[in-house]
Amino acid sequence: MTVATHAAEMTAKVFDLLRYTAFFFLLINAILVVYRPIMDVYTDSEASSTDEVRHKSAADCYAASRRTANVDSISLRRRINYSQIATAVPHLDADCRSTTLTRLGTDLSFSCPKNSLMLQTESRSSPPLHDNCPTAFIVGARKAGTSSLYQYLSNHPDFEGTSLDLGPKAGETFYFSAHYDDKSWDSYLSFFPSGGVMTGDASVGNLVHCLVPKRMFGSCGKQAKIIILLRNPVKRFVSNFLMRARLSTNRIRNTTALTTVVKSELDTFFAEVFQRNIVPDVSELPQKWTELRCLFLPSTNMVFEGLYYVHVMNWLCNFPPENILVINSEEFYRNTSVILKQVLQFLDLRPLPQDTLSWITSTVYNQGKYYEIPPYQRLTPMDRKKLARVYEPFNRALFELLDWKTVNWSN
Repeated sequence: MTVATHAAEMTAKVFDLLRYTAFFFLLINAILVVYRPIMDVYTDSEASSTDEVRHKSAADCYAASRRTANVDSISLRRRINYSQIATAVPHLDADCRSTTLTRLGTDLSFSCPKNSLMLQTESRSSPPLHDNCPTAFIVGARKAGTSSLYQYLSNHPDFEGTSLDLGPKAGETFYFSAHYDDKSWDSYLSFFPSGGVMTGDASVGNLVHCLVPKRMFGSCGKQAKIIILLRNPVKRFVSNFLMRARLSTNRIRNTTALTTVVKSELDTFFAEVFQRNIVPDVSELPQKWTELRCLFLPSTNMVFEGLYYVHVMNWLCNFPPENILVINSEEFYRNTSVILKQVLQFLDLRPLPQDTLSWITSTVYNQGKYYEIPPYQRLTPMDRKKLARVYEPFNRALFELLDWKTVNWSN
């Protein structure tokens, strides 16, 4: 046998070995594709059958949500395997709520003025006017992730949203803030599906309208569960402005400069504050939240909408705190599956498998297109300082109330 012949035979054997190896790996991969969903269900079932495992840190909580799934163009609702829900991973426990930034009203320490509804025993114990209210109320803040959360909930098999095809207007009725006196209760209910399924209202004006907590408690009582999302108020202001400019609403057009609006909104805010003789020093304003809470109606002043301490305190003092959930929007953006689990628990909805949560939360709704912002609609360093100066004392009071020690809204 010549050297050339021997070399040719060895080369052929090497290629044969490579072919067999490739076939082997393809076979293993095919087996994993078939059996991985089964193993996932088994793993979820094991997790749900024990109470011994508890998340002790935020990292543990977040790690539980980071398994990903591929998403195609098929409807998310059709992709959900409802048969897996019985073996889904359990809701996050109390440890996870404390190590994330999500807060129940009962987690907080606060005091209310004597005329607050929650301090009036007779009013608090009165039966609600209606027994057929929606359950979930995502009350705001505007441009803080409310559209996404409402759409995510609407993909749960036990929750049916309304007007989902209307994009950012999905779930919005504005009944309690704008139509409480001119529309009947039956006309309000006509917005929602019937048949006993859980549904919800996502009218973002409800957070800042000072009368909505009392109106909603009088109408629905403890049937209603309130969800509040809070975003960096300066960024919320800019996002709100860009949305109005894009839609040409509230006297703002696509040609309007942001610096003009910042000046106008600040001037309007302080003119109202001074007219009511509240306090001249910005640093003392949070202490006067009861005097500020009815300063403006929704959508009439963008500075006012970012005074979250005022709005949250108004809700805590005039609605059952155990029915209020406060969410940090930035954490919601970063760890969406974790926060959605907490919302499902708050609403007493069945937990979903992690892969299903990944499918549901893979889309961000009503997201601004910031790469298209013209220079005259960008926030200048000077305008950022002006807004931050107003918001800083309110943020500080809010962080103390919510025990948000790690949150930084100064940038």
